[in-house]
Amino acid sequence: MLSIFVFFIFSTIIKGQTKDSVKTYNLNEISIEADKELKTKIIIDIDAKELEEADALNLSDVGRLIPSVKVQTNSRGETLYYIRGGGERQITLLFDGVPLNTPWDNRIDLSLIPTDVIESINITKGIPSTTYGANSIAGVVEINSLTLNDKPPIQKLSFKIGENNSQSYSGLITGKIKTLSFLAATQYSRRDGFSLPGSYKSTSGVRINSYNKALNLFGKIGYYENPKLKLNLTFAYNDAEKGVPPEENVAKPRFWQYPLWQRFVVNFNGELYPVKDNTSKIIFSFSGTSLKSQINQFKDISYSSIENIEKGKDVTYNGRIVYSSLINENALLKLSLSGYTTTHTENILKQNYRENIYRQNVLSSNGELEYFLDKTTLVFGLAYDISATPRTGNKPAKDALTDYAINFGLVHSFNELQSLHFSLGRKARFPTLREMFSGALGRFVPNPNLRPETAVTIEGGFRSLFISGSFDVSLFYTNLTDGIVRTTLPGRQFKRINKDEIRTYGIETVTRYKFSRKLKASLNFTFLNSKSKNTAGEFADTLEYKPQIISSLDITYFPVEHFQTNFEFIYSGIQFGLKEGSLFFQKLPDYLITNVRAAYNFKINNKYKVEIYSRVNNVFDKLYFSQWGLPESGREFWGGVKMIL
Repeated sequence: MLSIFVFFIFSTIIKGQTKDSVKTYNLNEISIEADKELKTKIIIDIDAKELEEADALNLSDVGRLIPSVKVQTNSRGETLYYIRGGGERQITLLFDGVPLNTPWDNRIDLSLIPTDVIESINITKGIPSTTYGANSIAGVVEINSLTLNDKPPIQKLSFKIGENNSQSYSGLITGKIKTLSFLAATQYSRRDGFSLPGSYKSTSGVRINSYNKALNLFGKIGYYENPKLKLNLTFAYNDAEKGVPPEENVAKPRFWQYPLWQRFVVNFNGELYPVKDNTSKIIFSFSGTSLKSQINQFKDISYSSIENIEKGKDVTYNGRIVYSSLINENALLKLSLSGYTTTHTENILKQNYRENIYRQNVLSSNGELEYFLDKTTLVFGLAYDISATPRTGNKPAKDALTDYAINFGLVHSFNELQSLHFSLGRKARFPTLREMFSGALGRFVPNPNLRPETAVTIEGGFRSLFISGSFDVSLFYTNLTDGIVRTTLPGRQFKRINKDEIRTYGIETVTRYKFSRKLKASLNFTFLNSKSKNTAGEFADTLEYKPQIISSLDITYFPVEHFQTNFEFIYSGIQFGLKEGSLFFQKLPDYLITNVRAAYNFKINNKYKVEIYSRVNNVFDKLYFSQWGLPESGREFWGGVKMIL
């Protein structure tokens, strides 16, 4: 709080020295321009239309729309994003400003987070602005729910059915009661399992223990009547259970099921303009999250006899406040505080349900200066982060960890259609409680001496907009010091350790082009090279699950009025993985997946918008792996109806 007070005094003194003849700026208008110009990285935006066409039931389905992203399901059954080779713990996922990842392990199963209330997704690669807080060293994915301000009421119904008793039903309604706007949504989905490719030797054709079902509720209340104040109160409830397909061709696979996964989130956020001329703005978000989970571990593949049970409860309180103020006609100063306190309670059957309590407190204080020139904007930011673990279960206490972050960037606009971007940043990620102290039901050996991993990233990019589309290209280089990776131990166990140095570089291109009124296409291509330093000081050691090539092509064709077809091609090549019990990495087969969608859109009584669609994923029934021992689904058929009233 002292830093905020000093900042207010500092900005007031500078304003007092500014002459009356200086032009007055409206910060709301400036911030809109900032979203377009002040970003010193190329931002990828995914809108509601793209989400609809992807028929994305949950966030794991959205991953194929994001350039440089690999979607991977691990042996715990969690579906995760990997961006430019960066791990899931190095990425910040925000839903309406609230971190999605559970701090205990700084990850979340994206297959359990629905998409029916999402309006847009914004993706920043690499080290972002310092105002995002601690631990964001590989990118930020900002997920935004439907905005309620100045929009007509919406009523939406949809259902989706597919193979293996796959089904989904959802409904959404928005409206207004006096001065309050509201949104209410519900979704129920289930699946008995997913089919394996025909070439895979399987007695049933369905992946063992791949069932899931989920009930999701979402509510939002907004107040926008005062032009100087915007307030939102949101609630989210997720109740799911699922099986974890066991790894193939390993001696001791996990035989796990999640009979309980309940998550409840309350978020209060808004914007405030504290001065008359709107030259200052406060953005804030405060939330509380409760997650209850249970893992049942079985003795064998029959799933009839329980070997162990792990019960967990996570309670997390997050807070973020960003104060922005125009210093003069050329400069905008930001100061922010963000952080969380999280408590993880763990009870394990083999320990007679003895209660182990873990706690972590993370705080980040940061400031950023944005300076506007005629055609060039400069950004400079500093941050100081701290992580304390006052409770470590039955493990010895550990001293607090501290680190700093720095970020510099510029964007130069040659004209309204072409711009050049450059950024340089340094940031650390603190190890999570689970990485340091958890044995993961006997699979891992804890390592409380893990150090923070530190990333330094340089990135340059060029953006060109034209009448029929856009073209973006980015070159990036990251040096990761003390990178946290897993290593194999005797007895088929793993342990997380710090690697001396990991180097990653590559190129990413994103192209959007509209050939005609009937045909448009988007092409994403990423080349990635990621190696760790060996004992000889050379960057030659192979790393897990960092494909050198990630690419996708989406073609949309409108053959006749009201009819739309989509052709999706997803390619991943040259990646390696560590099989359990093996000391050497082995190359996974490259794969090209083809998806096809057809939809017919029409209106009833010129009022109700209706879409009837069908989709075939993995048309050629390709057998492929994103991780050794875990084959992905084969050919899948889906169909459904969406109606907007």
